[in-house]
Amino acid sequence: ANSGNGGFRSGEKYRRKLADLESQLVLATPNLVLRLGNKANNKTITFFLSSDFERMQWIDSISSLKQKCNLPGANTINSLEVTAFIVAMQKGMKTEMGSYLMRNTNDESLLVGDLYMGVQGLEGLEQAGDLYICVEVDSYGHYFRKATTKIICRSPTPLWNESFMLELEGSQNVRILLYEDKERPLLRAKHILKVAAYSACIREVERRGMLEVGCYRVSGSASDLAKLKKAFESGEYTALMDAYEAEQLLREVDIHSVTGILKTFLRELPEALFTD
Repeated sequence: ANSGNGGFRSGEKYRRKLADLESQLVLATPNLVLRLGNKANNKTITFFLSSDFERMQWIDSISSLKQKCNLPGANTINSLEVTAFIVAMQKGMKTEMGSYLMRNTNDESLLVGDLYMGVQGLEGLEQAGDLYICVEVDSYGHYFRKATTKIICRSPTPLWNESFMLELEGSQNVRILLYEDKERPLLRAKHILKVAAYSACIREVERRGMLEVGCYRVSGSASDLAKLKKAFESGEYTALMDAYEAEQLLREVDIHSVTGILKTFLRELPEALFTD
């Protein structure tokens, strides 16, 4: 009897552990970025969502509220007030993380396997546009983007003729979303093209950084980055002596500082190739 009870307790322990890992996976899976900025303090908050549809709902709702509301910019809220508000809201909210272990009899109709889907074309549009389709599939109540077609430009009857294999895991519904790829205003930052500086950094990375683990991931020394930036921007890196001194400095600093200054340069391009 004791052995049976011990096995039951052990099974429950692993069951709870697996359920916890599933919950963490649901939180870690979203990768669609939604950034909200506060002009008052120049802070940006980043949210990660799993569904294009939900992201567009958030954007539309926020845009609508911004037009209707006229809130004074002086009002601020601290972290304690935010925490108290969230705790108060949780009492009336039921969060469903979705779980294979915690499924009930209502989940009998959920599908597990592979779904083959073909996206052929579209008719009946009133005007031409640059269009593409996103396919989302739910998994235990949460929607995830599973496929995206290529963009068909300026066609009133776009033809994609693409096929996808969608993985189903506790699925019931498929969303087929049509989007138009519109040109967005481009914010061009103040910049100086440093082609020679880019080349010097790349040569140094190829010379001694190719076998370095985390070459671009690990941050370099702040003081070294400041020295490198000053050296490369001295005389706009045109004088021969400035160029020589800057490249010598590249050889002396840690490789992570070299990749760090290269990432800084790439962030400062008119259209950033490397973002935060």
